[in-house]
Amino acid sequence: MINFIVSFLDQPAIVVGIMALIGLIALKKPVSQIVTGTFKTIIGFIIFQLGSGAIADNLNILGPAFQSAFHIQGVVPTNEAVIALVQKNFGTEMALIMAFGFIVNILIARLTSLKYIFLTGHHMLFMAGLLAAILSVLGFKGPELIIVASLLLGATMVITPANILFEKYGFTVQNIVESAKKLCNK
Repeated sequence: MINFIVSFLDQPAIVVGIMALIGLIALKKPVSQIVTGTFKTIIGFIIFQLGSGAIADNLNILGPAFQSAFHIQGVVPTNEAVIALVQKNFGTEMALIMAFGFIVNILIARLTSLKYIFLTGHHMLFMAGLLAAILSVLGFKGPELIIVASLLLGATMVITPANILFEKYGFTVQNIVESAKKLCNK
C-alpha cells in the first residue's frame, strides 16, 4: 500500500494536481469546478512534461549542429531550455519543492509580519527548478534537497514581493551595480 502511495506521489503532475485540488477546496468552489480544475491542472502539467522532454531531446541535437555549422561553442541561454532539462531530470523534486515551498510561503505569511502570498505559478515552477538544479550540483539530493529548496523557495516568495530588504537596507539595482563595479575595479 505504501509503495502505491509513494509511486502515486512520485508523479509531478499528480503533486501539482493535488495542489490545485487543495486550493480549489480552500476557495470553496463547486464540486464540478474542483474536479475540472484538478484534471485540467494534471493534464496541463503532463503536456508541459511532454513539451519539456521534446525541448530537452532536441537541444541535444541542436547543440552539436550549431557548434558544427557556426564553429561556436556554448549553450542555448533560455529559461525554457533550462526548465525543460530540469523537468526531465528533477521533475518530482521540482513539483515537491514547489508544493512545499508554497506551504512554507503560507506559514511565513501567517506567522510573521510579512503578509505576502506569492501566486505566480510559472515563477514558482521556474524558481523550484532552479533551486533543484543548483542545490543538486552542490550535493543535495533526496529529502534534504526538497527540504532545503522548499525553505529557500518559501522565504524567497515572501521576501520578493515584500521588497523589505531593498527598502529597509537600501539595496537597489543601482546600489548593487555600483558595488559590483567597485569590487571589479579593485
